[in-house]
Amino acid sequence: MAGTVSLLYACGGGGGGGDGSATTVAASVPIVVTTANAPDVAGAAVDVSTNTAGQGVSGVLTASVGRNQPADTRLTDALIQSIRLAPRLLDNRTGGITAAAVTRFSNVPCDSGTFSGSINDADNNQDLSTGDSFIITTSNCNFSGTVMNGNMSIDNLVISGGFFNDIAPYSFSARLQATNLSMTSAGSTLLMNGDMTLSESTSDGVTVTSGFSGNGIEIVTGDDTLKLLGYTLDEIENGSTGAYTFSLSGTISSTKIGGSITVATDVAFSGVGDLDPVAGQATCTGAGNTSVTLIANADGTTVQLLVDTNGDGTNDDTLTSTWASL
Repeated sequence: MAGTVSLLYACGGGGGGGDGSATTVAASVPIVVTTANAPDVAGAAVDVSTNTAGQGVSGVLTASVGRNQPADTRLTDALIQSIRLAPRLLDNRTGGITAAAVTRFSNVPCDSGTFSGSINDADNNQDLSTGDSFIITTSNCNFSGTVMNGNMSIDNLVISGGFFNDIAPYSFSARLQATNLSMTSAGSTLLMNGDMTLSESTSDGVTVTSGFSGNGIEIVTGDDTLKLLGYTLDEIENGSTGAYTFSLSGTISSTKIGGSITVATDVAFSGVGDLDPVAGQATCTGAGNTSVTLIANADGTTVQLLVDTNGDGTNDDTLTSTWASL
């Protein structure tokens, strides 16, 4: 889903708690799209997609169960893989689990700092399953040079089939909520607040459908604050050929572009593997119905930007750019 996340950012991106529940994320004022700022609106956040890949919420969980997260891992895939590793947290619990009881864990080893939390094994099967939930709290927890602070909770867990072992058929969904969840690595800090719901399913282990949605999530980097509100990202990927399609919608706020944009997919994007899309179209709409429409060209390298500067629904200018520059 690298293309999905990058495109969502491209349409407007760049950009301590108690129980792990998410803080409220609010939208900024919509900006007027012009010919001058259209390239920025359409390409301000490649740096943010790079900074968030394999980090954020996912890194906390993968590090806690002894698995490093590759720097180029796609965000949604990383989050889902992290939850697959979550049963190992049960091995770190501080006491036996009793029926429908909340059990705390506190001996997850950090190089320094603390990593603690609780697991509600609602059905007392001593494994993560439908209806269970857990909360993680970190305080200056250093895992191999990555320092984590803040809180994360996972609930609304619904699982069937062989999800944890990645054996088809299976289906999975869960809600993640972050409160001042930060990660600092190599002098760069990423901060996350808000909520997201993840889902993944497959009937044959080849074609996998996944989703990433939520009311609002905020991602803060060294040079921008990115907010996604009322967002939905859906992807279908063929594990044999690498072919993918995805669509997205939502409101994106960015301090880099000075406001917010609403993005909608007009034609689902498609491509193969980690390559950029070769087809698809999305429209980013700002104040007064002004907009810039991104069209993926068949060469997989260039894109067209159609700019409507007065909001009348007619293209007033056409620009050419590349996925690399976005």
